[in-house]
Amino acid sequence: MRFSTLLASVALPVMVAACAVFPGTSFPLEELEHTTPTGGPFTQALAREYRAFAESERLQRDWFATQHFARKGLAAAHGTTVAPEDLADWRIGDAKAVEALTSARQRLMAVLAGSAPHRVPQLSATAQVKFDCWVDQQDANWQAEEIAACHRDFSAAMDAIEAQAKMVAAMDRSTQQAQGAVVGTAVVPTPQSAATPQSAVTSQSAAAAAPQVAPTVAATAAGRSGQYQLFFDFNRDTLTHEAARTVKSIAQAAQAAGYPHLHLVGYTDLTGSVRYNMRLSLKRAERVRRALIAAGVPAAKMTAEGRGRSSPLVSTADGVREPQNRRVVAIFAG
Repeated sequence: MRFSTLLASVALPVMVAACAVFPGTSFPLEELEHTTPTGGPFTQALAREYRAFAESERLQRDWFATQHFARKGLAAAHGTTVAPEDLADWRIGDAKAVEALTSARQRLMAVLAGSAPHRVPQLSATAQVKFDCWVDQQDANWQAEEIAACHRDFSAAMDAIEAQAKMVAAMDRSTQQAQGAVVGTAVVPTPQSAATPQSAVTSQSAAAAAPQVAPTVAATAAGRSGQYQLFFDFNRDTLTHEAARTVKSIAQAAQAAGYPHLHLVGYTDLTGSVRYNMRLSLKRAERVRRALIAAGVPAAKMTAEGRGRSSPLVSTADGVREPQNRRVVAIFAG
C-alpha cells in the first residue's frame, strides 16, 4: 500500500487531533531542520540523509511521504537507529520490482548488521535512505527516472561499501603477515606496542621515488579545534615525515582528551577514475588509522572512510594534481 494511502485511511478524529500532519504542512520536517543530530556518526548521517529526502518529497508535494521520512530523520537525529522500509508496509504491483527490492533489502540488512555503520557511516546511511527512496518511488510507479535514480544511487553506495570491506579485510591480512615473525614453522606475532608503523618505515623511500612535487603543507591542524589534516604524495598512501609527526600529535591529543571518537576521512585529487580514487582515499584513511593504533589509540574509538574525489579542499579542473586535495581529515567528535 502506498504509505500516503495508508495514512489517509486513519480515522478523522485522529487526524484532527494531530492537525500538524495534515497535507500541506511540514511540522516534522521543520522540527528536523532545527534539530542538531546527536548519537553516533551513523545516526547523525541518517538524520542528514532523511532530511534531504524529506525536503525533496516536500518539493514534489508528497506531503505524507514528507512527514514519514522526516519522522525517521527525527528519530535518527535523537540517536535512534531506524530500520529501512519494510516492503510489507507498501503495495507494489510490479512483481519484478518486488523481487529486486526484496533482494536489495536483504543485501542492505546484511551490511547494516555488520561493521559498515561503524566503519563507513555516511555510505551506510546513504544506502539505507536511497533504498527507502527506491521503495517510495516504486510504490508510486509514475516517475521512471526517479525510480532509476534511487536504484542507481543505492547500488553505487552498496558497491562502495562492499568494495571497501574487501579492501579493509585484505589490508588487515597484509598487516598481520607483515607483523608476524617466522620462527621455524610457527608465526609469532610482533607485540603491537613494539610495532613500528609500516607507513613511517616506507615514507622516506616512497617520497624519494616519487618525482612529483611534495605538498606545500605536508601536515597541519585545520584551524578548528579537534580537527587535523594530513597530506599525501601523488598516487600514494604512505605517510610523509610531516604526516607521521602529526599522527603522534593526534595520538597525544586523543590520550589527553580520554580517547573521544575519532573519524578519519580520506580524499584524493581530481586525477584518475572515480573508482580508483575511492579505493585510494580509503587506503589513506586506513593507513592513518593503523598508525594511530600503533601509537596507542584504541581501534574501537576510530572509524575510517574514503570519499575519493568528492569535496576537494582546492577547486581545480579535472585532471589537476593538486597537493592540498590529497589528504586525510581527522576529526574528534564532540
